[in-house]
Amino acid sequence: VDPLHVEAVAWITGMMETLMVALCLASLASFVRGRRVWSVVLAGAAMLVKETAFVLPLLVFLLEWHRTERQPAPQRPAWRSAEIAALPYVPLVVICLAARGIILPRMPEDLQTRVFDGVPIMASVAAAYLRLLLWPWPLAISYALPGAGGIAAAFGFVAVATAILWRLRRTRPTLFRDVLLSCGLILLPLAAPVLASPLMGEWIQVQDRYAYLSSAGTCLLAALLLASFSSLKNWGLAVAVLLVALGAWGTWRQEPVWATSEATWRCALRITPESQFVSISLARDLVRDGRFHDAALVIDEALRYRPRSASLGSFRIKVQQLEAAAIQLRNPTHGIKIP
Repeated sequence: VDPLHVEAVAWITGMMETLMVALCLASLASFVRGRRVWSVVLAGAAMLVKETAFVLPLLVFLLEWHRTERQPAPQRPAWRSAEIAALPYVPLVVICLAARGIILPRMPEDLQTRVFDGVPIMASVAAAYLRLLLWPWPLAISYALPGAGGIAAAFGFVAVATAILWRLRRTRPTLFRDVLLSCGLILLPLAAPVLASPLMGEWIQVQDRYAYLSSAGTCLLAALLLASFSSLKNWGLAVAVLLVALGAWGTWRQEPVWATSEATWRCALRITPESQFVSISLARDLVRDGRFHDAALVIDEALRYRPRSASLGSFRIKVQQLEAAAIQLRNPTHGIKIP
């Protein structure tokens, strides 16, 4: 139970995420149970659904490395066994990338420049996803990217976590391998949305549904930590029940946000009141419903944050024109002087 899942389930656009994640988890489960052929077939299906599944070879590598490291006398080095296990999945990635290049439009010519210039955006997007995974509230269809302070706090947290993980490597090697596996399941699926963020529109750079698969790694990490520390064993069940209850409460609170388009955009506007895209999207919904006055109020509020925005000013004029046209249609004699 995770509020992050609501967007992927409630929004039709997010249905690809739910299908892709189901196929990815089924592929990994088949691999762990020794059904390698089924695992490869399911992996291919997941990759056809969405490119995020291209990380499956790396996840299989981690799983096999983790399994081999736990064996008392492995036949070959762990990295070698992991490499052999992940190899059948690599051609699937190549085939899907080739098919994508043939069917879908080509990448922009300035791709390399946009990616390198977008490194600060990637850092900001990564920090936003870290916050969502650790504290998934409040949630919306669009987020403002964190500034320098938020990025510094996120990377400081990562640095401390890395130092603790490195210490576990020497003091508790079994827990180290378990935590490393869960971190891989958290970080690898986020690689695609983070690296592609400079090519995305501002409003879509951070989306709850992109963290769907990573949330499974977060849950695994929480379970490992609760089960591994002896000081928490007496309280582990209580903490787990509390986390599930909080997740269920957050999910219940998030569901009404997706009941209507207006509710979705109003929630986003409460969280990101300075967002020009969210303001215009909400105003468009209100205009479609014939609520021109309410739409004008939304745009006027947005102009307080962006008083020089040409897009907001132009849309404000269009709202006035549409309202006048609607009045004219309702009352054809309005404004016409009869001699």
